[in-house]
Amino acid sequence: MKVQSVTVISEKMKFDGQLARIADCLVGDETGCVKYVARDSQLDTVKEGETLGFFNAHAKVVNGFMRLEVDKWGLIKPSEEEYKISTEINLENNQSDVEYELVPTVYGQPKVNVSKVELEA
Repeated sequence: MKVQSVTVISEKMKFDGQLARIADCLVGDETGCVKYVARDSQLDTVKEGETLGFFNAHAKVVNGFMRLEVDKWGLIKPSEEEYKISTEINLENNQSDVEYELVPTVYGQPKVNVSKVELEA
């Protein structure tokens, strides 16, 4: 996936003296995009315009909106030259703008409602 933007949202000093960094990133390809939360050493790899490979990443719903995360079992690596994305990212199909709601049903099986949220500029 290609990195569209990186915005550092938190830099705090831990009790052991290490710096804890968190950034919101927008990653995607020509089919769509999603927000990605980068932490600590991942920020050394994530640069705007760079194409990355995500291994063992997972989607997580936070406050009803989807985020891509790579935890301690996952890996982010710069893509090899043959896999670089040269096209622009499709910002119109941002999956993180879709709100997900868990709705109980009569039979006890949860049902997920999906609605597109219009963001104010």
